[in-house]
Amino acid sequence: MPFRSKAAALVTYLGDWIGAHPGAAAGAILGSVVALDDIARTNGSPPPAVDVPVLLDTLQTPNGGFGATPGALTPDPHTTYDAVRLGARADSSTLGYFIAHARTDGWPIDQTQVDPCSTYMGAVVDKAEADRTHDPQLHATAVELVSGLSTHPEATEVALCTLALANIVGTQPPQGLINEMRIAAVAALSSSPTEDRLSALRILQILGTGRGASPLPTPFARQSPLLGTGAYEECVASRRLVGLAATCELANALRMPDGTYKQAPTAPGGDLQSTAVALQDSSNIAARMAAFGRFRQDGSTWMLATGSTTNVSNLHSVFLGLILADVVRDPDYL
Repeated sequence: MPFRSKAAALVTYLGDWIGAHPGAAAGAILGSVVALDDIARTNGSPPPAVDVPVLLDTLQTPNGGFGATPGALTPDPHTTYDAVRLGARADSSTLGYFIAHARTDGWPIDQTQVDPCSTYMGAVVDKAEADRTHDPQLHATAVELVSGLSTHPEATEVALCTLALANIVGTQPPQGLINEMRIAAVAALSSSPTEDRLSALRILQILGTGRGASPLPTPFARQSPLLGTGAYEECVASRRLVGLAATCELANALRMPDGTYKQAPTAPGGDLQSTAVALQDSSNIAARMAAFGRFRQDGSTWMLATGSTTNVSNLHSVFLGLILADVVRDPDYL
């Protein structure tokens, strides 16, 4: 049958690709091998020609499970399940780990992977609620992240969040790192994509430009009105950095009838990120709160306007909601 031959060809092609790219080992790849194996069994064709033991070896964790990425310290339930389906053996310590960490809603994500941006947002939320219970852990995390940044002083969003976290918890980075980050940030302003330029501008806002630093590029001066919230953010940040008024204007095409804003003229509707960016300096509290209300439902703050087909409420939406509602001011990250 034509479909059967096509399915067999697909299994062969993807199996050969996986075998030729051993560096691509990851939980998702292992899941693909399982899917290909299932297709081959159903189809009655040869299984994918993949060296499964090699894949499993790169993903095995110290306690005998299998992590989502090579070198992971804790096992991932999905990857471990796929590994067992491919013939691996889950020992008692692995099963014990899952039993100990199981919750009524499943398993938590790998807690060894600390996300600097989420940690910073959590610190902002704690401060807004006058919650000091996590201060010792936040300080220790900031010290550890700053130490890691010292080995790779690059002007990225991760570096920005690390420095913003250190700033909010009162951790002073070493002067040598400050100097290196200033140099990296200035260099990024002339050659990086928009996202990295924004991070570089925010980094310089936190650290200052310093005496004798390299001259900054000419402040953002593109013709207004701007057709994207990313360009608007860059305009505001670049002018503030050199002490100029943030005379930046968003195109009317980005404003929705309900007072929210969308990221680009072609976007289907308003989103919380774009709305917070557009209104973060507005003194019209009534307009800000009216827009904020479009993202509130059932006691939660959502990333898209309520009524959207797909939506999400998480730490990021809580953080952005606090800014939009003028509960906190965030000159460091947003």
